[in-house]
Amino acid sequence: MHLPVTASCSGCDERWTDPATTHCRSCHQSWPTVVGFDDHLVDCPAHPVIAARAMKREGARSGAGVR
Repeated sequence: MHLPVTASCSGCDERWTDPATTHCRSCHQSWPTVVGFDDHLVDCPAHPVIAARAMKREGARSGAGVR
């Protein structure tokens, strides 16, 4: 049975078919699940820059108050 490649990394030759697979685009290590990936980012040997997430405003809705 042939499974099509569902994802790949543009920085290396890694390809995978399982959507649960996680891949570090900085050091190019892969994991079969997300477990351990977040912990890896803290100690990644390639020291990736992790962008800060924007704060979500409570109660603000898109288009609220616009007429």
